[in-house]
Amino acid sequence: MNLIAQDKSGQTTLYLLEHLNYLVINAFITNEYFFEHLSIAINYISSLEDDNKSDASDYGEYLGMLLFFNYTKKQTSVIYDLLCQGIKTNENILKGIVSQAFSSEIVSSDETRVNLAKEYILKFKDDESAEWHYQYSLEKLHNLKLIENDFKFVTELAKSIGIQKDSSHFWEYLKHEYYQNFTLSDKILDIIETFLSSDNSDANVHYYRDTELIAFILELYSRAKIESKKIKCLDLMDQFLMSDKYRNSTKELLEQ
Repeated sequence: MNLIAQDKSGQTTLYLLEHLNYLVINAFITNEYFFEHLSIAINYISSLEDDNKSDASDYGEYLGMLLFFNYTKKQTSVIYDLLCQGIKTNENILKGIVSQAFSSEIVSSDETRVNLAKEYILKFKDDESAEWHYQYSLEKLHNLKLIENDFKFVTELAKSIGIQKDSSHFWEYLKHEYYQNFTLSDKILDIIETFLSSDNSDANVHYYRDTELIAFILELYSRAKIESKKIKCLDLMDQFLMSDKYRNSTKELLEQ
């Protein structure tokens, strides 16, 4: 505590955030004192020159996680203002917010925390600085029954620039949920259709394994018992055949 008290720049405070978090959780310091030092850490990161931002990279994400964790616990104006300040200050803080939303809050048993996680996941779905989480944190959504209970959220998530760039993990998520509940086929086909219609031409879309999605649609077709579902699958295959991006992969799979 003496080190923090003597800290003039905010650098020591940033380094000792984990210790401060332990102290406030165990009621050794007040929330007010803790929030004051979160603000000091944010101000320190904002003061860094472009050529000396390793501290922001190393500790900024953890700061973002703390900000969002405390905001979901109690939505006071003080912590909300700090959260907004952090978002404007540094992209690593934003990454930490998205990380906390995916890793902890969306799996919470508290409905308010879950809803805030969904809100902020969608809020930053088109921010390329946080795109890693939209590609590699989707396993956290497994077994949450979001397709059944919050179809709109998953549909909006499918439009994410991160998923548009590399959708392979998103298809793994959809397949996992489908294998848990085969009645989801209609909704999953709607999600796939949304993904295709939301292809963001402004995003720097990289090559990804589109054959995984095509094979999944063929599997949905093979399992379909109702003619309307088969037709919807065929319509999606038509979209692939008309797409320069997907045409070759589609033909290869259809000819197998």
